[in-house]
Amino acid sequence: MIETEPSGADTLVVGRPIRKVLGWGVIAAITAAALARASTSEALRLLGLPDPGPLTIYGLPAVMAFGEVAAVMTVGSLLLAAVLVPPQASGVLDVDGYLALRTASVAAAIWAVCAALLVPLTLSDSSGQPLSVVFADPGLFARAISDIDVTTAWAWTAGLALVLAIACRLTLRYSWTPLLLAFALFSLLPRHCRVTPLRVDPTTSPRTVWFCISSRRRFGWEE
Repeated sequence: MIETEPSGADTLVVGRPIRKVLGWGVIAAITAAALARASTSEALRLLGLPDPGPLTIYGLPAVMAFGEVAAVMTVGSLLLAAVLVPPQASGVLDVDGYLALRTASVAAAIWAVCAALLVPLTLSDSSGQPLSVVFADPGLFARAISDIDVTTAWAWTAGLALVLAIACRLTLRYSWTPLLLAFALFSLLPRHCRVTPLRVDPTTSPRTVWFCISSRRRFGWEE
């Protein structure tokens, strides 16, 4: 028997998941950017650290908050599809499960984009240099991604979230939803294992590592 998308779902899935994710994401992003404006610039001044520019100062917390919302909606939607909504007798997702899976697909795609954007934003914040400087040397940029744990974690998160988005979009059978939920939870591990901004050793912090790399390149200290 040919599996098809549940009848009646097509008119509901067009735009609804995107509106939900974007709506909550924008609220979170604006709130995070407002809090950054109230605290980050003053903190940089007191610590004597270079200012990476407004795009990084406001963009980093805003994109991170947007990505957090997308990640939460991804896991929540998959939990709904895998646990709370029974499938049809044939094993195909019912309308509610199908909508939850489509929401998870859209949210995971947005999550992947946010994680990818956080790679250069984190490098800019770590180095105290604007994004134009971060992107100026592609070789240095690529090496810094692998040398700094935080950016490596975001790169892995972006890749895993992209795979999850594609898998959610292609799935119609209920039997796959528990696996997708487990994969979504696994996709959270890189950032929680390696993104630890509250307890940073100044000798091994991302900003210190970036300064060492960029200084070697700038002043010709490479062997």
